[in-house]
Amino acid sequence: MNFAPYDGIAVISEENERVIRAIGQSKQGSLDEWLKTVRPLLVKMPTRLAVAASLAAPLIQLVGTLPFVYLLWGSTGHGKTVAMMVAASVWGNPEVGGGYVQTMGSTKNATISLACFLHGLPYFGDEAKTIEAQPWFKGWDPFIYEITEGTERGRLDTDMKQRETGRHKTCFIFTGENPMTSSNSGGGTANRLIEAKCKNLFDINPEKDQQAVAKDVARAVRNCYGFLGPKYIAKVKELYARESDEQGKNMLVKIYDDTVADLRKTGTTDKQAAAMGLLMVADDILRVYFYQSDYAGLQPKDVAPFLKSKNEVSTDVRAYNYLVNHINENLDKFEFKYGKNKENHHYPSNKSWGKIENNVVQINKDVCERELAQKGFYLNHSMKDTWASRGWLITTSGNRYVYSGSMNGKPFSCYKIVLPQANV
Repeated sequence: MNFAPYDGIAVISEENERVIRAIGQSKQGSLDEWLKTVRPLLVKMPTRLAVAASLAAPLIQLVGTLPFVYLLWGSTGHGKTVAMMVAASVWGNPEVGGGYVQTMGSTKNATISLACFLHGLPYFGDEAKTIEAQPWFKGWDPFIYEITEGTERGRLDTDMKQRETGRHKTCFIFTGENPMTSSNSGGGTANRLIEAKCKNLFDINPEKDQQAVAKDVARAVRNCYGFLGPKYIAKVKELYARESDEQGKNMLVKIYDDTVADLRKTGTTDKQAAAMGLLMVADDILRVYFYQSDYAGLQPKDVAPFLKSKNEVSTDVRAYNYLVNHINENLDKFEFKYGKNKENHHYPSNKSWGKIENNVVQINKDVCERELAQKGFYLNHSMKDTWASRGWLITTSGNRYVYSGSMNGKPFSCYKIVLPQANV
Protein backbone atom coordinates (compact mmCIF):
# COMPACT_ATOMS: atom_id res chain seq x y z
CA MET A 1 0.00 0.00 0.00
CA ASN A 2 1.76 3.16 -1.24
CA PHE A 3 0.81 6.79 -0.91
CA ALA A 4 2.43 9.31 -3.21
CA PRO A 5 4.31 11.50 -2.59
CA TYR A 6 5.41 9.98 0.72
CA ASP A 7 6.36 6.64 -0.84
CA GLY A 8 7.92 8.03 -4.02
CA ILE A 9 6.49 9.46 -7.22
CA ALA A 10 7.64 10.15 -10.77
CA VAL A 11 7.48 13.71 -12.05
CA ILE A 12 6.18 13.63 -15.63
CA SER A 13 5.22 17.20 -16.53
CA GLU A 14 5.89 20.81 -15.59
CA GLU A 15 2.48 21.11 -13.92
CA ASN A 16 3.02 17.87 -12.02
CA GLU A 17 6.44 19.07 -10.95
CA ARG A 18 4.94 22.26 -9.56
CA VAL A 19 2.26 20.32 -7.69
CA ILE A 20 4.72 17.83 -6.27
CA ARG A 21 6.89 20.70 -5.03
CA ALA A 22 3.81 22.10 -3.32
CA ILE A 23 3.05 18.77 -1.63
CA GLY A 24 5.89 16.37 -1.10
CA GLN A 25 8.82 18.73 -0.84
CA SER A 26 7.15 21.60 0.99
CA LYS A 27 6.59 22.13 4.70
CA GLN A 28 6.39 25.19 6.88
CA GLY A 29 5.45 25.79 10.51
CA SER A 30 4.53 22.86 12.75
CA LEU A 31 1.70 20.40 13.23
CA ASP A 32 0.73 21.92 16.58
CA GLU A 33 0.55 25.35 15.01
CA TRP A 34 -1.64 24.05 12.18
CA LEU A 35 -3.99 22.22 14.54
CA LYS A 36 -4.33 25.34 16.67
CA THR A 37 -5.16 27.48 13.61
CA VAL A 38 -7.74 25.07 12.19
CA ARG A 39 -9.57 24.00 15.35
CA PRO A 40 -11.86 27.09 15.71
CA LEU A 41 -12.73 26.93 11.99
CA LEU A 42 -14.37 23.52 12.35
CA VAL A 43 -17.48 25.01 13.96
CA LYS A 44 -18.63 25.85 10.42
CA MET A 45 -19.82 22.63 8.79
CA PRO A 46 -18.78 23.45 5.17
CA THR A 47 -15.21 24.09 6.37
CA ARG A 48 -15.17 21.00 8.55
CA LEU A 49 -16.41 18.86 5.65
CA ALA A 50 -13.86 20.43 3.29
CA VAL A 51 -11.02 19.35 5.59
CA ALA A 52 -12.68 15.95 5.91
CA ALA A 53 -12.98 15.62 2.11
CA SER A 54 -9.28 16.44 1.78
CA LEU A 55 -8.45 13.69 4.27
CA ALA A 56 -10.98 11.29 2.71
CA ALA A 57 -9.23 11.04 -0.65
CA PRO A 58 -6.63 8.42 0.42
CA LEU A 59 -9.41 6.27 1.89
CA ILE A 60 -11.27 5.79 -1.39
CA GLN A 61 -9.12 2.96 -2.68
CA LEU A 62 -8.74 1.33 0.73
CA VAL A 63 -12.47 0.91 1.33
CA GLY A 64 -13.28 0.20 -2.32
CA THR A 65 -15.64 3.05 -3.15
CA LEU A 66 -15.87 5.63 -5.95
CA PRO A 67 -14.34 9.07 -6.56
CA PHE A 68 -16.59 12.05 -5.81
CA VAL A 69 -16.79 15.86 -5.92
CA TYR A 70 -17.13 18.18 -2.93
CA LEU A 71 -18.24 21.70 -3.87
CA LEU A 72 -18.01 24.79 -1.67
CA TRP A 73 -20.47 27.22 -3.25
CA GLY A 74 -21.89 30.63 -2.48
CA SER A 75 -21.59 34.30 -3.31
CA THR A 76 -18.32 36.20 -3.13
CA GLY A 77 -17.02 37.21 0.28
CA HIS A 78 -18.12 34.25 2.37
CA GLY A 79 -14.79 32.43 2.58
CA LYS A 80 -14.99 29.60 0.02
CA THR A 81 -11.44 29.94 -1.30
CA VAL A 82 -9.87 30.33 2.14
CA ALA A 83 -11.76 27.24 3.36
CA MET A 84 -10.32 25.35 0.39
CA MET A 85 -6.83 26.62 1.22
CA VAL A 86 -7.26 25.29 4.76
CA ALA A 87 -8.19 21.87 3.35
CA ALA A 88 -5.25 21.91 0.93
CA SER A 89 -2.80 22.92 3.66
CA VAL A 90 -3.19 19.40 5.07
CA TRP A 91 -0.85 18.24 2.31
CA GLY A 92 1.26 21.21 1.27
CA ASN A 93 1.46 24.79 0.08
CA PRO A 94 -2.17 25.91 -0.41
CA GLU A 95 -1.45 28.90 -2.62
CA VAL A 96 -3.97 29.23 -5.45
CA GLY A 97 -2.28 28.90 -8.85
CA GLY A 98 1.27 28.85 -7.54
CA GLY A 99 0.85 25.98 -5.09
CA TYR A 100 -1.38 22.92 -4.66
CA VAL A 101 -4.71 24.62 -5.52
CA GLN A 102 -5.39 24.85 -9.25
CA THR A 103 -7.15 27.60 -11.13
CA MET A 104 -9.91 25.97 -13.16
CA GLY A 105 -9.04 27.31 -16.59
CA SER A 106 -7.46 24.12 -17.91
CA THR A 107 -9.05 21.45 -20.08
CA LYS A 108 -11.01 18.49 -18.83
CA ASN A 109 -8.24 16.16 -20.01
CA ALA A 110 -5.68 18.18 -18.04
CA THR A 111 -7.87 17.95 -14.93
CA ILE A 112 -8.15 14.18 -15.25
CA SER A 113 -4.45 13.82 -16.06
CA LEU A 114 -3.45 15.68 -12.89
CA ALA A 115 -5.95 13.65 -10.85
CA CYS A 116 -4.32 10.47 -12.18
CA PHE A 117 -0.92 11.86 -11.22
CA LEU A 118 -2.19 12.63 -7.70
CA HIS A 119 -3.91 9.22 -7.69
CA GLY A 120 -4.95 9.03 -4.04
CA LEU A 121 -4.50 12.65 -2.99
CA PRO A 122 -7.24 15.25 -3.48
CA TYR A 123 -7.54 17.58 -6.45
CA PHE A 124 -8.28 21.21 -5.56
CA GLY A 125 -9.78 23.64 -8.10
CA ASP A 126 -10.77 27.24 -7.39
CA GLU A 127 -13.52 29.20 -9.19
CA ALA A 128 -15.51 26.64 -11.14
CA LYS A 129 -17.17 29.36 -13.23
CA THR A 130 -13.95 29.78 -15.24
CA ILE A 131 -14.56 26.35 -16.78
CA GLU A 132 -17.98 27.41 -18.04
CA ALA A 133 -16.33 29.86 -20.45
CA GLN A 134 -14.20 27.16 -22.08
CA PRO A 135 -15.26 26.16 -25.63
CA TRP A 136 -15.16 22.46 -24.76
CA PHE A 137 -17.52 22.83 -21.78
CA LYS A 138 -20.84 21.04 -22.37
CA GLY A 139 -22.30 21.37 -18.89
CA TRP A 140 -21.52 20.08 -15.42
CA ASP A 141 -23.17 16.69 -15.91
CA PRO A 142 -20.63 15.30 -18.44
CA PHE A 143 -17.73 17.06 -16.69
CA ILE A 144 -18.46 15.57 -13.27
CA TYR A 145 -19.28 12.18 -14.72
CA GLU A 146 -16.02 11.95 -16.67
CA ILE A 147 -13.63 13.23 -13.99
CA THR A 148 -15.08 10.81 -11.42
CA GLU A 149 -14.86 7.77 -13.68
CA GLY A 150 -11.35 7.26 -12.35
CA THR A 151 -9.64 6.72 -15.71
CA GLU A 152 -7.90 8.87 -18.27
CA ARG A 153 -9.06 8.82 -21.88
CA GLY A 154 -6.68 6.90 -24.16
CA ARG A 155 -4.30 9.25 -25.99
CA LEU A 156 -1.26 9.07 -28.24
CA ASP A 157 2.17 10.37 -27.27
CA THR A 158 4.52 12.35 -29.55
CA ASP A 159 5.66 9.10 -31.20
CA MET A 160 2.04 8.23 -32.08
CA LYS A 161 2.08 5.37 -29.64
CA GLN A 162 -0.78 4.67 -27.25
CA ARG A 163 -0.04 6.17 -23.86
CA GLU A 164 -0.61 4.10 -20.76
CA THR A 165 -4.07 4.87 -19.40
CA GLY A 166 -3.87 6.82 -16.16
CA ARG A 167 -6.09 5.90 -13.23
CA HIS A 168 -7.03 7.62 -10.01
CA LYS A 169 -8.96 7.01 -6.82
CA THR A 170 -9.40 10.49 -5.44
CA CYS A 171 -11.88 13.26 -4.79
CA PHE A 172 -12.22 16.70 -6.34
CA ILE A 173 -12.72 19.74 -4.13
CA PHE A 174 -13.98 22.80 -5.98
CA THR A 175 -15.28 26.27 -5.22
CA GLY A 176 -17.98 28.07 -7.20
CA GLU A 177 -20.63 30.73 -6.97
CA ASN A 178 -23.49 28.37 -7.85
CA PRO A 179 -24.40 24.70 -7.36
CA MET A 180 -23.30 22.31 -10.08
CA THR A 181 -26.59 20.42 -10.05
CA SER A 182 -29.84 21.69 -11.52
CA SER A 183 -33.40 20.43 -11.80
CA ASN A 184 -32.50 18.39 -14.89
CA SER A 185 -29.13 17.01 -13.74
CA GLY A 186 -28.70 13.29 -14.34
CA GLY A 187 -29.01 10.99 -11.36
CA GLY A 188 -25.48 9.69 -11.87
CA THR A 189 -24.07 13.20 -11.60
CA ALA A 190 -26.07 14.20 -8.53
CA ASN A 191 -25.00 10.98 -6.84
CA ARG A 192 -21.30 11.80 -7.23
CA LEU A 193 -21.54 15.33 -5.85
CA ILE A 194 -21.79 16.76 -2.33
CA GLU A 195 -22.59 20.48 -2.35
CA ALA A 196 -22.10 22.76 0.66
CA LYS A 197 -23.52 26.27 0.59
CA CYS A 198 -21.10 28.72 2.20
CA LYS A 199 -22.21 31.69 4.24
CA ASN A 200 -20.09 33.61 6.72
CA LEU A 201 -17.58 30.79 7.15
CA PHE A 202 -15.23 32.99 9.16
CA ASP A 203 -17.80 34.69 11.33
CA ILE A 204 -16.32 32.90 14.34
CA ASN A 205 -14.95 35.76 16.44
CA PRO A 206 -17.48 38.29 17.83
CA GLU A 207 -14.69 40.77 18.38
CA LYS A 208 -13.34 40.66 14.84
CA ASP A 209 -14.75 41.23 11.36
CA GLN A 210 -15.07 37.97 9.41
CA GLN A 211 -13.14 39.35 6.44
CA ALA A 212 -10.24 40.13 8.77
CA VAL A 213 -10.46 36.62 10.24
CA ALA A 214 -10.40 35.11 6.74
CA LYS A 215 -7.29 37.13 5.87
CA ASP A 216 -5.60 36.00 9.08
CA VAL A 217 -6.44 32.36 8.35
CA ALA A 218 -5.20 32.61 4.76
CA ARG A 219 -1.96 34.13 5.98
CA ALA A 220 -1.62 31.44 8.66
CA VAL A 221 -2.03 28.45 6.31
CA ARG A 222 0.31 30.05 3.76
CA ASN A 223 2.93 29.89 6.48
CA CYS A 224 1.97 26.59 8.10
CA TYR A 225 1.25 23.56 5.94
CA GLY A 226 2.27 20.04 4.97
CA PHE A 227 2.65 18.50 8.43
CA LEU A 228 -0.65 16.72 8.99
CA GLY A 229 -0.60 14.72 5.73
CA PRO A 230 2.29 12.33 6.47
CA LYS A 231 1.15 11.71 10.04
CA TYR A 232 -2.42 11.17 8.93
CA ILE A 233 -1.29 8.63 6.31
CA ALA A 234 0.71 6.81 8.96
CA LYS A 235 -2.37 6.56 11.17
CA VAL A 236 -4.51 5.37 8.22
CA LYS A 237 -1.98 2.63 7.49
CA GLU A 238 -2.07 1.60 11.13
CA LEU A 239 -5.86 1.36 11.17
CA TYR A 240 -5.87 -0.48 7.86
CA ALA A 241 -3.45 -3.07 9.23
CA ARG A 242 -5.48 -3.58 12.40
CA GLU A 243 -8.01 -6.41 12.42
CA SER A 244 -11.57 -5.86 13.61
CA ASP A 245 -13.84 -8.30 15.40
CA GLU A 246 -15.43 -9.26 12.09
CA GLN A 247 -13.65 -11.96 10.16
CA GLY A 248 -12.21 -10.71 6.89
CA LYS A 249 -12.51 -7.00 7.71
CA ASN A 250 -9.85 -4.66 8.95
CA MET A 251 -10.65 -1.90 11.43
CA LEU A 252 -10.82 0.90 8.87
CA VAL A 253 -13.25 -0.93 6.56
CA LYS A 254 -15.39 -2.02 9.52
CA ILE A 255 -15.74 1.59 10.73
CA TYR A 256 -16.55 2.78 7.22
CA ASP A 257 -19.17 0.10 6.54
CA ASP A 258 -20.93 0.83 9.83
CA THR A 259 -20.94 4.57 9.07
CA VAL A 260 -22.42 4.06 5.60
CA ALA A 261 -25.11 1.77 7.02
CA ASP A 262 -26.15 4.53 9.44
CA LEU A 263 -26.20 7.13 6.66
CA ARG A 264 -28.49 5.01 4.50
CA LYS A 265 -31.13 5.32 7.22
CA THR A 266 -31.42 9.05 6.45
CA GLY A 267 -33.09 8.22 3.11
CA THR A 268 -30.14 9.16 0.93
CA THR A 269 -28.79 7.05 -1.91
CA ASP A 270 -26.11 4.39 -1.56
CA LYS A 271 -23.55 6.48 -3.47
CA GLN A 272 -24.22 9.63 -1.46
CA ALA A 273 -23.88 7.58 1.72
CA ALA A 274 -20.65 6.05 0.41
CA ALA A 275 -19.10 9.47 -0.25
CA MET A 276 -20.26 11.08 2.99
CA GLY A 277 -19.17 7.98 4.90
CA LEU A 278 -15.61 8.68 3.77
CA LEU A 279 -15.82 12.25 5.08
CA MET A 280 -17.18 11.11 8.43
CA VAL A 281 -14.48 8.48 8.89
CA ALA A 282 -11.72 10.91 7.90
CA ASP A 283 -13.18 13.54 10.22
CA ASP A 284 -13.19 11.05 13.08
CA ILE A 285 -9.55 10.07 12.53
CA LEU A 286 -8.60 13.75 12.73
CA ARG A 287 -10.81 14.32 15.77
CA VAL A 288 -9.74 11.28 17.79
CA TYR A 289 -6.05 10.97 16.98
CA PHE A 290 -5.03 14.59 16.44
CA TYR A 291 -7.50 16.60 18.54
CA GLN A 292 -7.85 13.98 21.29
CA SER A 293 -11.65 13.98 20.95
CA ASP A 294 -12.05 17.48 22.37
CA TYR A 295 -15.23 18.03 20.31
CA ALA A 296 -18.16 15.83 19.30
CA GLY A 297 -18.00 13.50 16.33
CA LEU A 298 -20.27 13.89 13.32
CA GLN A 299 -23.61 12.11 13.38
CA PRO A 300 -25.85 11.30 10.39
CA LYS A 301 -28.25 14.09 11.42
CA ASP A 302 -25.37 16.59 11.24
CA VAL A 303 -24.55 15.81 7.61
CA ALA A 304 -28.06 14.98 6.38
CA PRO A 305 -28.63 18.56 5.08
CA PHE A 306 -25.72 18.04 2.67
CA LEU A 307 -27.05 14.75 1.29
CA LYS A 308 -29.50 14.31 -1.56
CA SER A 309 -32.51 12.09 -1.02
CA LYS A 310 -33.35 9.27 -3.38
CA ASN A 311 -36.12 11.40 -4.90
CA GLU A 312 -33.74 14.33 -5.45
CA VAL A 313 -31.29 12.10 -7.28
CA SER A 314 -33.87 10.19 -9.31
CA THR A 315 -34.21 11.65 -12.80
CA ASP A 316 -37.62 10.01 -13.13
CA VAL A 317 -38.96 11.74 -10.01
CA ARG A 318 -37.51 15.12 -10.92
CA ALA A 319 -38.93 14.88 -14.45
CA TYR A 320 -42.41 14.15 -13.09
CA ASN A 321 -42.22 17.01 -10.59
CA TYR A 322 -41.07 19.35 -13.34
CA LEU A 323 -43.94 18.30 -15.62
CA VAL A 324 -46.54 18.83 -12.88
CA ASN A 325 -45.18 22.31 -12.14
CA HIS A 326 -45.01 23.09 -15.85
CA ILE A 327 -48.64 22.07 -16.33
CA ASN A 328 -49.65 24.34 -13.44
CA GLU A 329 -47.80 27.23 -15.08
CA ASN A 330 -49.62 26.64 -18.37
CA LEU A 331 -53.21 25.94 -17.30
CA ASP A 332 -54.45 28.39 -19.93
CA LYS A 333 -53.43 25.83 -22.58
CA PHE A 334 -55.79 23.15 -21.20
CA GLU A 335 -59.51 22.58 -21.29
CA PHE A 336 -61.01 22.06 -17.82
CA LYS A 337 -64.06 22.73 -15.67
CA TYR A 338 -63.83 24.84 -12.55
CA GLY A 339 -65.93 26.44 -9.84
CA LYS A 340 -67.59 25.02 -6.74
CA ASN A 341 -69.69 22.61 -8.76
CA LYS A 342 -67.50 22.64 -11.88
CA GLU A 343 -70.15 24.73 -13.55
CA ASN A 344 -67.65 26.86 -15.47
CA HIS A 345 -65.74 25.65 -18.50
CA HIS A 346 -62.32 26.93 -19.59
CA TYR A 347 -61.23 26.52 -23.20
CA PRO A 348 -57.71 27.29 -24.46
CA SER A 349 -57.70 30.58 -26.35
CA ASN A 350 -54.69 29.67 -28.47
CA LYS A 351 -52.68 26.46 -28.72
CA SER A 352 -54.16 23.53 -26.82
CA TRP A 353 -52.04 21.03 -24.91
CA GLY A 354 -54.93 18.82 -23.77
CA LYS A 355 -57.53 18.71 -21.04
CA ILE A 356 -57.79 18.09 -17.31
CA GLU A 357 -60.53 16.05 -15.73
CA ASN A 358 -60.81 14.50 -12.25
CA ASN A 359 -57.20 15.34 -11.45
CA VAL A 360 -55.93 13.53 -14.56
CA VAL A 361 -54.21 15.48 -17.33
CA GLN A 362 -54.60 14.26 -20.89
CA ILE A 363 -51.59 15.98 -22.44
CA ASN A 364 -50.70 15.82 -26.11
CA LYS A 365 -47.94 13.22 -26.52
CA ASP A 366 -45.72 15.39 -28.72
CA VAL A 367 -46.16 18.42 -26.45
CA CYS A 368 -45.31 16.41 -23.35
CA GLU A 369 -42.15 14.95 -24.84
CA ARG A 370 -41.10 18.31 -26.30
CA GLU A 371 -41.54 20.27 -23.07
CA LEU A 372 -39.62 17.67 -21.06
CA ALA A 373 -36.82 17.50 -23.63
CA GLN A 374 -36.35 21.27 -23.47
CA LYS A 375 -35.35 20.82 -19.81
CA GLY A 376 -33.12 17.85 -20.55
CA PHE A 377 -35.59 15.12 -19.55
CA TYR A 378 -36.30 12.32 -22.01
CA LEU A 379 -39.50 10.36 -21.58
CA ASN A 380 -38.07 6.97 -22.49
CA HIS A 381 -39.55 3.55 -21.77
CA SER A 382 -37.77 3.25 -18.42
CA MET A 383 -39.15 6.58 -17.19
CA LYS A 384 -42.66 5.73 -18.35
CA ASP A 385 -42.42 2.41 -16.56
CA THR A 386 -41.36 4.14 -13.33
CA TRP A 387 -44.18 6.67 -13.61
CA ALA A 388 -46.71 3.92 -14.23
CA SER A 389 -45.47 1.85 -11.28
CA ARG A 390 -45.84 4.89 -9.00
CA GLY A 391 -49.34 5.65 -10.25
CA TRP A 392 -48.33 8.85 -12.06
CA LEU A 393 -49.02 7.58 -15.58
CA ILE A 394 -52.19 5.69 -16.47
CA THR A 395 -51.75 2.84 -18.93
CA THR A 396 -54.32 1.40 -21.30
CA SER A 397 -55.97 -1.98 -20.80
CA GLY A 398 -53.24 -3.34 -23.06
CA ASN A 399 -50.53 -1.82 -20.85
CA ARG A 400 -49.66 0.83 -23.41
CA TYR A 401 -48.62 4.30 -22.35
CA VAL A 402 -50.30 6.32 -25.11
CA TYR A 403 -54.06 6.91 -25.29
CA SER A 404 -56.19 8.04 -28.20
CA GLY A 405 -58.13 11.07 -26.95
CA SER A 406 -60.18 13.81 -28.53
CA MET A 407 -60.15 17.60 -28.33
CA ASN A 408 -62.89 19.67 -29.94
CA GLY A 409 -64.00 16.61 -31.79
CA LYS A 410 -60.55 15.95 -33.17
CA PRO A 411 -58.48 12.87 -32.23
CA PHE A 412 -55.06 13.23 -30.64
CA SER A 413 -52.49 10.94 -28.99
CA CYS A 414 -51.93 11.71 -25.35
CA TYR A 415 -50.45 10.62 -22.05
CA LYS A 416 -52.70 10.49 -18.99
CA ILE A 417 -50.72 12.09 -16.16
CA VAL A 418 -52.09 11.83 -12.63
CA LEU A 419 -51.61 15.06 -10.65
CA PRO A 420 -50.50 14.74 -7.01
CA GLN A 421 -53.45 16.87 -5.85
CA ALA A 422 -56.32 18.90 -7.25
CA ASN A 423 -54.86 21.67 -9.36
CA VAL A 424 -57.96 23.28 -10.88
